[in-house]
Amino acid sequence: NKELDDIKSLFAVRDELRENQIDLRLNKSLSDSKCTISSDKTKFRQILINLIGNALKFTSEGYVEFGYDVVSDNKEKVLQFYVKDSGIGLEDSDKGIIFKRFRQADMSETRAFGGTGLGLAISKAFVELMGGEINVESVINEGSTFYFTVPFEQIKSEIRTDDFQIKPDTSYNWSEKNILIVEDNNANYHLLKIYLEKTDVNILWAKNGKIAVDMCLNDNKIDLVLMDIKLPEMDGYEATRIIKQNCKDIPVIAQTAYAMESDIIKAKEAGCDDFISKPIFQDKLLSMIARLIN
Repeated sequence: NKELDDIKSLFAVRDELRENQIDLRLNKSLSDSKCTISSDKTKFRQILINLIGNALKFTSEGYVEFGYDVVSDNKEKVLQFYVKDSGIGLEDSDKGIIFKRFRQADMSETRAFGGTGLGLAISKAFVELMGGEINVESVINEGSTFYFTVPFEQIKSEIRTDDFQIKPDTSYNWSEKNILIVEDNNANYHLLKIYLEKTDVNILWAKNGKIAVDMCLNDNKIDLVLMDIKLPEMDGYEATRIIKQNCKDIPVIAQTAYAMESDIIKAKEAGCDDFISKPIFQDKLLSMIARLIN
């Protein structure tokens, strides 16, 4: 349940929700103490993020709902997760190809909305590695519902989920610190701002690498930089190189959706002190900053 709450928070700041008045809904069928599962956390998150991101991409009005139910599959119980939307839907003939790499139902729609078709193929591979299945139900112009299952064994006694979670330190006080967020996407900036607000840190914002360089070179009070890599005018790699050449003591955390090993190496070579991949979660971000800023 906590993972689902975190994922909802991640999408709640997206511009399209506000601009299109899309209702983002979450359905949790079990209490927190009864829904602990043993699975791959990273893959689980990525599956849901891919499916919700797709739903938002192809929904211009109405709602996107996600959640789970306990269902029986061949007499065994499984958790069936779903992402349902009121978007453009799919033709019956397209349902068999959308999970194949680089294949999407209508390539004209793909060009209009963006995407390569890899998200669903990756989600299918992850679901199957976790021992489940993925499928879709859809009606053209009425919306789609994607389902995937995760093996589930009912626990015999209630489990305190707190016992399995490392609690982040929520007592960070950076009221005398200045963090520069370098991010050209408004929604991503506002999410990071929300994550940092409780620390009382002073937040600065640069929308491209060139502005970030100018701010660091002309302001000696910046204590840490959160550097997006894909930026207009000057990318994060080049901006970091210049900042480090002139202000070597300012820690720089690279933040990007491109989490390949080669990207991490490239960020380190540019001078980044650490690397966090998107989607970014609050506890990981704050602990990383704490390690570098104090």
